[in-house]
Amino acid sequence: MTNRFKRLFVLTLVAGLATAVVFLSYPRFTSSLTYLPVEAALKRNWGDYPIKKNQFPVLIGFAKKAIRKLDLGRYWQGLGWLYYLQLNAANINAAEGKKLLSLSQEAFERS
Repeated sequence: MTNRFKRLFVLTLVAGLATAVVFLSYPRFTSSLTYLPVEAALKRNWGDYPIKKNQFPVLIGFAKKAIRKLDLGRYWQGLGWLYYLQLNAANINAAEGKKLLSLSQEAFERS
């Protein structure tokens, strides 16, 4: 009976530990999945495949959603780069350009 009790105790302990690990890693996992398209687009952009103008709002939305889930510096840095690249990719007026540059600077400072 004691051997069976020991096995049950160890099994319960392992199950509790596994549950705790899954519970604690869930925010990082979901935010990383959300940020994945942004990371891929930025990597391609630094190569020879620039981000298209119509993709910026979607990618900025993904970066903001990842930041809401988990506030990490690299997410803020990616958001700053997206604002900056959007500023350089589009023919926009001075007021909108100042706004994008300000948003980019704010995101870089938060990172």
